[in-house]
Amino acid sequence: LVLLCNVSLATLPDAVIAYGRSASAPTLFRVGTGAVVLSVEELLPLTAPAKFGRGTETVLDEYAHRTLKIGSDVVRVEWAALDATLATIHRALRGGVRSRLTAHLHDVLLYRPGDFFVKHTDSLKSPRHLLTMSVVVALSGCGEATGDVQFPTLSTTWQGRAGGDWCAWYTSEEHAVT
Repeated sequence: LVLLCNVSLATLPDAVIAYGRSASAPTLFRVGTGAVVLSVEELLPLTAPAKFGRGTETVLDEYAHRTLKIGSDVVRVEWAALDATLATIHRALRGGVRSRLTAHLHDVLLYRPGDFFVKHTDSLKSPRHLLTMSVVVALSGCGEATGDVQFPTLSTTWQGRAGGDWCAWYTSEEHAVT
């Protein structure tokens, strides 16, 4: 079970993928109450089947994409390592350009065992959405946290295995999630 947080970053990268492990994992909080979400059991009632963009439509197609979604109006994410992670991404993807990356939570995706998203490129969430970042969030009741993002054109796979593992890629980079 893995949680992937889609984050928009507001500057154009030179490379297409960066990944690493931060010193801490993100924490999820319920919007309104501020309660910390500690387990999958607490999170499941907040989810809905995740739709995705296909052309100009937003669709639900479980043959192409099976996962659950929690909107940013329901949960928020705090991550002590976010600034350091953004700086690492900036160095990896920009090679010293001075513009600053900023992160904006779009939604939280909950991938259960067997869930997936077939090969695709990301739908833009805003005009400034240039990168997507996935981060493993460790919760009780989820067993081994695993998340694989395959990048076929690069012949590489990112394997998120522990809370705080992250990967960022350019929105136009074709990828699949398992």
